[in-house]
Amino acid sequence: MNMRYINFLLITLLSFFSHIAIAETNMKIFELQTKDGIQKIQIQERNEVFLPQEIISISNADIKFNDKYTRSLSQVRKNNGRFVNIGAVDENTDIETVCRNFLEKNYDQLSIDHNNLQLKKAEFAGNRWYVIFNQIHNGISVKSSSVRFTIAKNGNIQTFEATYFDDITLSADKPSVSTLECKKAAIIGLPSSEENYNFKRLNNDSPVIVPYLLNGKYSYRLAYEYEVTNMIEFYTALVDAKTGALLSRYNHTNEAFAKGDVYNNPNAPLVNSPIGNATFSIAGKNYISNRNGSIDLPAGSANKQFTTNLSGKFAKMYTTDKLAKDGSTQIKPYSFTGTVNDDGINMIGKTDNFDEVVRTLYYHTNFIHDYITNIDGQFNAYLTEFPCIVELLPASSLEKITGITFNAFSSGDKSISFYAANHNIILIGRLPSVIYHEYGHSINYVMYSNWSKHGRMISSTCNEALADITAAFALDSPDIFENAVAPGYEQYLSRYNLTRNLDNDYTYPEILIHECHHDSQVLSGALWDLRKAIGIEMAELIVHFARREAPDAFTLDAALANWFEAVVKAADGGMGEFLYFDEILQAFDRHKIGFNLLAKTRFEHKGTDDSEDLISLPIVAQLPELYMPKQVEEVFVNYYTNWDSEVQTIALTKNGDTYEGKLPKPDKVTRYYYYFTMKNPYNGELIRSPRNHIAFVGYKKLYENNCETIANWEVTNENNTERGWINKEPTYAFVSSPEALLSPIVDHTTGQGKCWRTGYEVVNYAIKTLHSTSTLTSPTITFSGEYPIFSYYYYLLNTNTYSGSLKIEFSFDNGQTWVLAKEYSKQVHFPEAWTWKRDFIHIRKFAGENPNYSNMKVRFVAFGNSTSGYFTFFVDDIAIYNTDTPGSIDVDKIVNNITISPNPASYEAELKFNRELINPEINVIDALGNIIYSIKTDGNYSTFPLNVNNLESGVYFLQINSGKTTLQTNLTVVK
Repeated sequence: MNMRYINFLLITLLSFFSHIAIAETNMKIFELQTKDGIQKIQIQERNEVFLPQEIISISNADIKFNDKYTRSLSQVRKNNGRFVNIGAVDENTDIETVCRNFLEKNYDQLSIDHNNLQLKKAEFAGNRWYVIFNQIHNGISVKSSSVRFTIAKNGNIQTFEATYFDDITLSADKPSVSTLECKKAAIIGLPSSEENYNFKRLNNDSPVIVPYLLNGKYSYRLAYEYEVTNMIEFYTALVDAKTGALLSRYNHTNEAFAKGDVYNNPNAPLVNSPIGNATFSIAGKNYISNRNGSIDLPAGSANKQFTTNLSGKFAKMYTTDKLAKDGSTQIKPYSFTGTVNDDGINMIGKTDNFDEVVRTLYYHTNFIHDYITNIDGQFNAYLTEFPCIVELLPASSLEKITGITFNAFSSGDKSISFYAANHNIILIGRLPSVIYHEYGHSINYVMYSNWSKHGRMISSTCNEALADITAAFALDSPDIFENAVAPGYEQYLSRYNLTRNLDNDYTYPEILIHECHHDSQVLSGALWDLRKAIGIEMAELIVHFARREAPDAFTLDAALANWFEAVVKAADGGMGEFLYFDEILQAFDRHKIGFNLLAKTRFEHKGTDDSEDLISLPIVAQLPELYMPKQVEEVFVNYYTNWDSEVQTIALTKNGDTYEGKLPKPDKVTRYYYYFTMKNPYNGELIRSPRNHIAFVGYKKLYENNCETIANWEVTNENNTERGWINKEPTYAFVSSPEALLSPIVDHTTGQGKCWRTGYEVVNYAIKTLHSTSTLTSPTITFSGEYPIFSYYYYLLNTNTYSGSLKIEFSFDNGQTWVLAKEYSKQVHFPEAWTWKRDFIHIRKFAGENPNYSNMKVRFVAFGNSTSGYFTFFVDDIAIYNTDTPGSIDVDKIVNNITISPNPASYEAELKFNRELINPEINVIDALGNIIYSIKTDGNYSTFPLNVNNLESGVYFLQINSGKTTLQTNLTVVK
């Protein structure tokens, strides 16, 4: 018996390729007949449907304390010190019992009954226990629930996060939908018919409980969970077990595309390399090579024929001559036939373009598997098999292809697939970084399906970043996906923009174009900087175990901040030594996704109630303890009033993770405008919280209407007006979920959750919003007062391609005549505008010399032209306050101390001050409170030219400081 080595020709390139997939949202609407009637389902291009609570929030909410269903370590830390310790553990510890004992001991703080938990998974890896339970109710599993621990070997609880629903009630009705009805709902809107999908009902065919957020409250529904797959697609769907409605559907495939006309070009260079973990058949017997390509063949094997499907424990190769995107075409195992030579098996006897690609993909799939399991040996159990599907195009199509899609994508743990992998110009199948990148997506799926309460990774941007860093670490090169096009065809690089360099200086949020492949480079750039600082071996270890923490969020800023904290946790290992913290902090801060962003996303303030009495207003804010060596010790409330535009600062008192203080008691009716800043304990910078707040002191409330009902309100639509004012929850429809809340109504009110809003609908696969003019008129309002103020909350949701306006008008003769009081128009598409805001208007200035408030009405006149984009208005919680004190400086006067022309601006705006300022300092601040840039002047100025050429489109806050004077206003930039 002779020891032989398998060698084959392997494509190797020294630089690598990237996809940037920029796809327009293709909204579709389908109608599903359910037992409750017709369900209208809005579906995006990825064919997904989300539960309402899973919609990405676009609110800058620092407004409310922890959700009633969430639990955290901070709730028990006060009784245990900073690090909660449960005693040393090792791989032999009965960790389930340890965790249950912890929950029982801390029941008073956490209100989690461990008897209602079922162990989902427990693993000892990297000297830590990773444990996750899910909730059960009367023996039924509860979706979106989890109780998760990470416990270091010294017994420190490094992570404790829980979502536990303690108010579950279910109707007595039994599940009544048939299997056929479930399948119909699960695939509605998918590209193929039922016979082309495989269906698997999960959870042992039993239903699950699905928490469903509606009108700000959870209800609980029984649902069947289905896995819907073919060789290309992989979805999971939740179908209501009583009505047959589709509650949610998730696509576990991650794709990348490039399209265009291409021409033939010579093949890339080849090298000879070993192939392992493969089965070869010789004379009816099978022989398997080890991971190094070593194989035992009997004497006399030379010159005999061998066959192989390149099928092993960790990879299986499939091919097809024409594979439809719906997966309906039958694929077949790859097959290669050759002859054994004196050196063993050398796969060079058949070396056309396709065979080279298949061998390349097989080799690198095995390589990346070994790479990951060398980092984390426990991970081997997950990665037993990743079949690679490779499409072979007909030879004639390689001469010239028009409109072909070049694509590689991961379908969770099911497969990694390629279209046009063997093309000679777009070298998608020949670049190791492509298979490494897609394998990174598969690792994300495995990690998050096991350790995330959502069962998947929410942030597509972070998903792409982790796929990129997997490839970069495996290659130890930041230039993944470089040279995607064969030599001589470099023009396609610029045409497709097919490169990504992780060694970059992108910062957040400046990087954002709201396309996940591009935006991901801010996180992958930080992780690559960490690799440069601490070396490849430690960086890949830390990042991998950070992934075990399943950091994620429905908003990108929170997801990025959670990744920063997860990396700190992974490096520390729960020991409290914070290894490599300085390097991690520097890497993430360089990309502006470090400590400042973490503090902003965790900071909470639930607002301050107005007071009719002249009192000191209590201020309470919260910043839960961060997993950092130093905490935020200093938090400030910054305020100014309608009497004095100079900003004053008060330091709040720290009490655990709560910060308390008071706004000073005024001597007359006062409006306070305030925001928070936190002192960064590492560099001393002041971190501004995302929101501004207003509070009234001494104003008597004369009238209020919380806009919960349509009683006595009137809506008038001009001829042919579509999608006018309606009374309902504040929802939006530019994501793939019907009636999804755009932000919590508790951003500003304790009402039931309705408001007045203009409408929307899906027409011909596109969102249509207000067309023409719709007028909302209030009931008659009667009150008496000297200097009344009209207060209201509003929300403008729009794109910068869409013109519209909202006018607020007053009538003092029961609607006979009207006067314009305020107008909002052409607000740009920027998250700072996408949040509930409070505003007010001095009524008396519009009421004439002898005001009479016995027959007042208010109307909101909305105008839109929905030829493109969208423009939706929301109004809520109107009120009238009174003061007997005239002469206060209102916000309009403060703002009008500065005149900006033009505004909006594109390249330069001229600032005009109402008086000459000495050495003014001009700060341009973004929606997150970051100072984009600061200009310090020397001299006296009554005007100042402000260059905005380098600013992205959006709304910015200008703050001009001159001596003791502070002027503030907003600047809109449109590009």
